[in-house]
Amino acid sequence: MLRTLVAQLQQPNAAIQFKLAQVLPQRYTLFDIANGLSECQTLPERRVIEGVSFCLKQTDRIERRSADAENAARLANYAAMLLERTPDGLPLCCPSSEDAAPVDDVLGVLLSLVVHHSLCLDDDILLAVAAYADGHEDWSAPITASIAKDLLDHALGDGHRKTAFITSVVLERFIRPIFSRYSSSRLTSAGRQAYYRDDDHDQVTGSALSSGTDTKPWKSIQSHAVTVFAWTVEQSDVS
Repeated sequence: MLRTLVAQLQQPNAAIQFKLAQVLPQRYTLFDIANGLSECQTLPERRVIEGVSFCLKQTDRIERRSADAENAARLANYAAMLLERTPDGLPLCCPSSEDAAPVDDVLGVLLSLVVHHSLCLDDDILLAVAAYADGHEDWSAPITASIAKDLLDHALGDGHRKTAFITSVVLERFIRPIFSRYSSSRLTSAGRQAYYRDDDHDQVTGSALSSGTDTKPWKSIQSHAVTVFAWTVEQSDVS
């Protein structure tokens, strides 16, 4: 089913929805969509994610099954792998190829799974999504940021999970290790102002930074940390 749809998407004028709808069966399940991914491994990722998105949008055709949570997770994991990032998690500003999946389509698939199939996204996926929450970044755009924020709002809600995600995942597991690499005697290990400074230590640290032997990762290889932190502050203001 999915492979046939993706093949149609590669044809001229394939964006005409009524033609695509004729390719799909009247009734299908999340298992049918997820199972079709294995048949699409050699096809362009941008077309595959477009096909998955189209299938998910036909909500009146999707039959509910007891294994929906498992298959929704399979689809989410596939989509999340298409978010192109460096080994340090920094989103790529430009797609690696013309066949790469557009970020908006990937986020749209994740949003559909959360909203229409009550999927609980894992923390790593949500952390990757938060990196797109600022539409002014080189790797994002206003529409992309809007989808990312909408996805985070639906996935986390306003209760305990959002608080736990911000505290344990964003601040403790992600932000703190990045900023702790840049040490200064002006701050304690907890990030508070120190009462006793070691000027010799600061001088050595400053020399190392200026000489390039150390860096501030939030300004270079992990600059998306600033975006994620800004989203966190925004959530604190809202609450």
